[in-house]
Amino acid sequence: MVTVTDEEESKAHITENDNGSDQDPLVGEEEGWYLDTGCSNHVTSNKKWLINYDSSKKSTIRFADSRTVKSEGIGDMLIKGKNGNQALITGVMYVPNVHTNVLNIGQLVEKGFTMTLGNNQMNVYNEESKLVLCATLSQSRTFPVKFESSNSHCLASEAIHDAAWLWHLRYGHLNFKGLSDLKNKDMVHGLPEIRVPKDMCRNCLVDKQARKSFADHIAVRARDKLDIVHSDVCGPFTESLGGNRYFVSFVDEFSRMMWVYPMKTKDEVLVVFQRFKAVVEKQAGRKINVLRSDGGGEYTSHNFRSFCKKEGISHEVTPQHNGVCETRNTTIMKMTRCMLKEKKLPKSFWGEAVTTACYVLNRSATKCLDKVPEAV
Repeated sequence: MVTVTDEEESKAHITENDNGSDQDPLVGEEEGWYLDTGCSNHVTSNKKWLINYDSSKKSTIRFADSRTVKSEGIGDMLIKGKNGNQALITGVMYVPNVHTNVLNIGQLVEKGFTMTLGNNQMNVYNEESKLVLCATLSQSRTFPVKFESSNSHCLASEAIHDAAWLWHLRYGHLNFKGLSDLKNKDMVHGLPEIRVPKDMCRNCLVDKQARKSFADHIAVRARDKLDIVHSDVCGPFTESLGGNRYFVSFVDEFSRMMWVYPMKTKDEVLVVFQRFKAVVEKQAGRKINVLRSDGGGEYTSHNFRSFCKKEGISHEVTPQHNGVCETRNTTIMKMTRCMLKEKKLPKSFWGEAVTTACYVLNRSATKCLDKVPEAV
């Protein structure tokens, strides 16, 4: 057993070789990996596999016999199993003088991976329950495994020469199935044929980490525009270029059309809603019938309730977060993170990115419509 000590004396463990010999405990095939429960960190000697690499996070690995080797940094890694499924492995230590690459089971579990063990085989599944790794028990009672390091097309210059990747970027990292639907269902004019690539976008895999949805399906109760409008506030964020730290969104349930407004503080919601109401009612030629929001204080104030009552708007306050708006806001934030990271922009540009994401989503396919929201 060895320990890792950094400048703050934090510790991690890496297993010795399993045969008990006097050899260097971490000697093996450079391309091979081992699934291991005895260590507490992922370790590799191949720096070219790592993305989001941080060379400032250096540490020293100390063996039981007092020998030491240097960890020069830490990064993430995109892997692809033999079945083509991909996964993001985060927190991989780069150790040039260690030749056996180790994946720590505990670290994988912390990130949402699951494992099954039986019939001398260990299977590793990602957060979406897709099989990504399969390791067979070796004669030395270890679990060796091999996989490919996935390409990162969104950062490669050749990406712009591929129509699918180019439009993926133009549409704010919209998924390839969505792009394909826009073309195949004639929702948008001017799109070329979109062939779904085998490799995933690095930024999408990093910043669109899967999480359980609020509901498998959200039924549409509205029968026309502005019958039901959903609203939610997101933030606080880093101060934007315009000095804003929040944004409020409004989603029309019937068309899934979305509007976003940046705000400096939450108490601006009423003023923004009044402005939004005046614009959309004039455009649609209809009145807002129902406003649905969560129970946040910005929506339950006396002034807000009085305004809704005066305008004949039924204000439905749900005890939980509002599914339609929460889902759309989650999508907007994922797109925002991807766009900022793709172009290496500071977080202060989030306001521009959120507005762009909203614009793109209003011209993108949705699960419940055969048209894009802008065309409804």
